[in-house]
Amino acid sequence: MNRWMLSAFFRDDTGTQFPVCIAYGQRYSCPSHPPADAGLALVYVSTTAIQLEAAQVDSRVTVLPSIIDPSPVPQSVVDCYAGAGITAGMNLYQVLSKLGESDPSYTIGM
Repeated sequence: MNRWMLSAFFRDDTGTQFPVCIAYGQRYSCPSHPPADAGLALVYVSTTAIQLEAAQVDSRVTVLPSIIDPSPVPQSVVDCYAGAGITAGMNLYQVLSKLGESDPSYTIGM
């Protein structure tokens, strides 16, 4: 299964920035990294039910609802992408569609 997650990032020994949520999946796509080390960003992760369950208890990762779920995304997503026109009350499909207007990478899995 594939899921979008809002993830914190870390740097490895070479200084390369990676999303924390890669610990909970096999493959990932990250359309944009946060500008600062303390930032968050949306990451599309190929995961399993067991890995997803583990990700849900990691405070550095927010597992987002399915793109067909009409519920609004968490406020942390709104806060992270407010500059891109994301507002409270938007569901994940609406968020990805809006972000996809400027970067088609966000339309993965839609």
